[in-house]
Amino acid sequence: MSPTSIRRRFHISVDIETTINATPQERPEHVPYYQAFVQRLLAHPKILDQLQRSTAADALKGAEKMVALEYGWDKRSDQQLLQPLIEQLEPAAQAYFIEEIEAGVSVYYFDGLEATVKQWSMAELDRDVLDQ
Repeated sequence: MSPTSIRRRFHISVDIETTINATPQERPEHVPYYQAFVQRLLAHPKILDQLQRSTAADALKGAEKMVALEYGWDKRSDQQLLQPLIEQLEPAAQAYFIEEIEAGVSVYYFDGLEATVKQWSMAELDRDVLDQ
């Protein structure tokens, strides 16, 4: 008896720290402007929260690349993973999984794989305002 689907759930945890600097990296003469701006942010916690959450969400793109590098997904394409398996099938089944992407260029294609985000959350772990 063959399964109708194969299901696995993965938990990928990423901690992201955001920092808002009160001093510019360049041009020390602009320190007062930075500090005045940071004081305005501190006076508007809702905007500060939105800004830091937005920055954290943007950082997920970098985390995605790090996970891909760690697990080797960037080194082998789905095509490379599927090819040896499909080549073991009978010719009619092989033909079913071939898709022509350009004139004369064919690739193996399997559309039975999908991923769904089951839940997500963003939680603040700690909050520090550093005085120097």
